[in-house]
Amino acid sequence: MTRDSENSLTVTDPSAQVKAEPTVETSLHGSVLVLIQFDVCEEIRLDQLRQIFGARTLEQPSFKHAAPGYVRYQRPPVVEPIEPLVLESGERLEGQIKYYDYGVLSVIFELPFSGDGHAGPSGQPLGVGCGL
Repeated sequence: MTRDSENSLTVTDPSAQVKAEPTVETSLHGSVLVLIQFDVCEEIRLDQLRQIFGARTLEQPSFKHAAPGYVRYQRPPVVEPIEPLVLESGERLEGQIKYYDYGVLSVIFELPFSGDGHAGPSGQPLGVGCGL
């Protein structure tokens, strides 16, 4: 510590300096899923549906560890892609329809997003004007 003038003091102790914390940039990546399900009948004959649409069958999900039998489909659903849905804000929702043998079909739209955690897909704050 040295005295520059009668009224001021200068601290030269190196341990008194403030250390700047490194800044960590956080970003979010993910998808918003819109799932709509319809109970349309008692049974859907998936083999006939595949022939009509030329659609593919959903493959069994892959897991890191062996999954128990109750996690697998007895008859996997038929999946048909649909045209993307374009919102007024310009975002594109990719979509597909899944047909299940027990008479249910599900319509799924996916909106991928990425950002700094403060803005939504359109650049507006989260929860404001997302168009859904």
